[in-house]
Amino acid sequence: MPTVRQVREFLGRFRRSGASTAYVAASVLLLSVIPPRFASTVERLPVAPSSSQPAPKQPVADGNTLAKGKRSNRRVVVIAMDNTHLSDVLQMPALAAMLGRGTLLANHHTGLISFTHPDYTTIGSGNYPSRTGIISQSQLDGGQPVTFSYWKDLLPNGQPTHLGAPPWRAWTSHGMAVGAVGWADWELESASEVAKNHVPVAPGRSPSTYLGYAIHYPGGRTVFGLPNMPSVSATPLLGDPTSKVGTFSGGWDSNFGPDRSLTSTAALLTHGVPVVYDYIRSVHSAPGGGTLVPGTAAYASNLSHYNTAFADFFAALARKGINRNNTDFVFTTDEGDHFSPGGELGASLPALMTKAGIDTSTLTITGTSAALLYAKAGSAVSLAGLSAVPGWHYLASGPALRAIHVQTRDPALYDPTAILFSEPSWYYGSTGTSTSITADPNYLWNHGTVSTGINTIWAGFTGPGIRSNTVSTEWTDSADVLPTLEQIVFGQVQPGLSGLAIPGVLSSALPRSAVPLSTLSTEFKRLDAPVGPFGLASLQISSTAAVDPGSASTLSSSLANLVDQRNAVVANVHRTLRLAISGQAVRPSVLEQASRSMASVQRQMRILQMRAVIR
Repeated sequence: MPTVRQVREFLGRFRRSGASTAYVAASVLLLSVIPPRFASTVERLPVAPSSSQPAPKQPVADGNTLAKGKRSNRRVVVIAMDNTHLSDVLQMPALAAMLGRGTLLANHHTGLISFTHPDYTTIGSGNYPSRTGIISQSQLDGGQPVTFSYWKDLLPNGQPTHLGAPPWRAWTSHGMAVGAVGWADWELESASEVAKNHVPVAPGRSPSTYLGYAIHYPGGRTVFGLPNMPSVSATPLLGDPTSKVGTFSGGWDSNFGPDRSLTSTAALLTHGVPVVYDYIRSVHSAPGGGTLVPGTAAYASNLSHYNTAFADFFAALARKGINRNNTDFVFTTDEGDHFSPGGELGASLPALMTKAGIDTSTLTITGTSAALLYAKAGSAVSLAGLSAVPGWHYLASGPALRAIHVQTRDPALYDPTAILFSEPSWYYGSTGTSTSITADPNYLWNHGTVSTGINTIWAGFTGPGIRSNTVSTEWTDSADVLPTLEQIVFGQVQPGLSGLAIPGVLSSALPRSAVPLSTLSTEFKRLDAPVGPFGLASLQISSTAAVDPGSASTLSSSLANLVDQRNAVVANVHRTLRLAISGQAVRPSVLEQASRSMASVQRQMRILQMRAVIR
């Protein structure tokens, strides 16, 4: 297991001399896993000389893609690669070199449930599912199935599919247009949404060609689809100048490979759109379909392809005067994937539950590695028989749903009764009557459940206002990306977000205190974050209560009281930290009391957790 110093030296070699592919291949064996818990520290890499170039003037785009009104020379690029591990990134020298020049978060985490849909929503909005309403990849809202829908869509009953204001308003409210390249729920996700959003379809075009791309302008105007963005669709691919971006065709994997996705992002940036959120498919998704196996020649070839695409991307931006001296970049992933060489194990969850003596007649079950259980209104379902159901890890219900931030403001409409998290190699079926357990050799990667390899991820920030040559081991998660960018770009963070600006990323001097802000921020996240120690302990206690009727009432009541206490403490500490990180004066005694109050709640949780284990 590597140390922070090993990661620092590894990235430092990229920055100083440029690493060869052979060096990467040899070194990555040491760096394939980042420890899930470090002390709260920030280590600085040796400072490298850098040129200081003035921000170039915004280029003028065609009328379909140029933001009107207030202009800004500041640019922001957020690129998230689906299901990509840090060990993959370190085999892309072009990207690793960029990360090595900024701040790498080596102790970063997902929220729950760790699927693409909720994770991209959290990264973009700065809020956990409890505030966005997007809990899983496929959920029921008022009995209606919801998966990957445009943020402003409504349910058949007129209620919103998403809670809260559209997250791109964080930028458009400051006069900055925002481009979305495959970014979940910021663009149209299905052909039926084209008509719903009154998008004119040109003669001879299919509605599906308008999917996957959007530009949100200050003032509320939105342009959907590449047919309405000629300056993007006509751009030659960076990796193949004989081909152009064209229009959306097929699915997300075929449209948002690294060449096409990064070319589109570069085109938006160079044609007057200052903020771009970009989705790139997983590195273990084969270009022609299917999945790749790590350590094989095909996997290495795909990583090389990604590296070339990033090298071309950075070079293309540099030719236009866009670089880390005038543009803030964020690189991250939504979650990691668990690799099972023999294929993921699967069986019908309803059949397994029925065999274990659980009455499923009043349950509706959706989902796979995180199965959502919906009980009919007024019905009570005993899950004590779960101890006889194979393949599950945690059962979250009652107060545990609040502890991990998946209980919304309207539980009756948006929330499941319980969530059954599988073991990392299991992928349940939500229908069927067979209890046969099979391994699917075509399904080698899994996520959505609770596992270090899935939930412990990475993020890298580089650009103006960001610390250079730094590896930070502060405890952070996906909800912190937006508030950190807001602090960097605007000098303040909008109230009401789940996340915090990350002290270790900011280059500006922070107030001195007996308890460093980076330490306090880490303590806060470990207490509040879904996969922090408090959240994971709540899952364990909830699981014990579910299968042990004798302790259920006592454990659930104790957990509910402790979650209430936790929520009250974190609400106060969040406000205090938001002010302190923004540079406002906060009395040292207030910061010290914040640390003591968080430690007290964590202590009580450890005691309750021990009681649950003893039972």
